[in-house]
Amino acid sequence: ADVVFEVFGHRRLLRDPVSGLMHLGIFWGFTVLFLSVANFFWEGLTGSALPFTDGHVWYHLTMNVFYLAVTLALALAFFRRLVTRPKRLELTGEALFILAMIGGVIATDVMLDGAKIARHGAAAPGALLGNPMASFWTAMSTGPACLDLAYAGSWWLHAAILLGFL
Repeated sequence: ADVVFEVFGHRRLLRDPVSGLMHLGIFWGFTVLFLSVANFFWEGLTGSALPFTDGHVWYHLTMNVFYLAVTLALALAFFRRLVTRPKRLELTGEALFILAMIGGVIATDVMLDGAKIARHGAAAPGALLGNPMASFWTAMSTGPACLDLAYAGSWWLHAAILLGFL
């Protein structure tokens, strides 16, 4: 039972509430966002989304809330590494690269979500970040071919970051 609390609850990290919450945000964010990654690869292989994901409020709302949680945790992680620089934290390029890759996964997932929503021409319920991104893609496009390009570019960039990160 102690191992479960240490691994999944980050009990030791929570001794420092700021650091602990930051790590919880990143860890649990990526744990939940694995569904988005699975959906991404499934859709790439089959041409259709996993059942009960795209177009469903629970899916878009959950993914978008966790996009925000991970983004806030990443901002705090960058701030701690680059500004406050606690003595126990070593500033390494590797650590900054990993944080940037995590941010890239989140950013490209939102870009892809927005492009997909824009291509369908209707807002996705619960897509707190995806819908504004869809508005951005729509405003920047000159028509359906442009939106297809935004989708394809976002898809390949997301795939490259995910596979490069693994």
